[in-house]
Amino acid sequence: MADLPGEAVRGAGRGARVTLPTAAQLYRLPWAIQGPTRRTDEHDNRWWEIRIAELPEFFVAGETRDEVMNDYPDALTTFLEGYTERNELPPIPVDTLWRWLVMLSSPGTTEGAVTTGSGMPLFVVRR
Repeated sequence: MADLPGEAVRGAGRGARVTLPTAAQLYRLPWAIQGPTRRTDEHDNRWWEIRIAELPEFFVAGETRDEVMNDYPDALTTFLEGYTERNELPPIPVDTLWRWLVMLSSPGTTEGAVTTGSGMPLFVVRR
């Protein structure tokens, strides 16, 4: 478990004890994947790209659709590892976050967990 400032996980409270997910666990979240999409700029340069709505700084670009599809899994894992190595939580999909906020907003609740759609615990917060 990591001691994080209250700002690190909204709603957890200052000094909350948080068990953060691994990059592999984060990878399995229901991300809003955009693409692969064919792009062309004003100079007629063309490429394919994949983006994730919740992670605006993440994208994979390549010359072919197959290239971006093949590069996407490793690129996303590496991107998410950057967060876990800094002991941070990236923006997570709204559906997952909503279940967590509802659970922690119950009166007298001192512990909560974010779970994936399949019910797999993603991380636990104790106040």
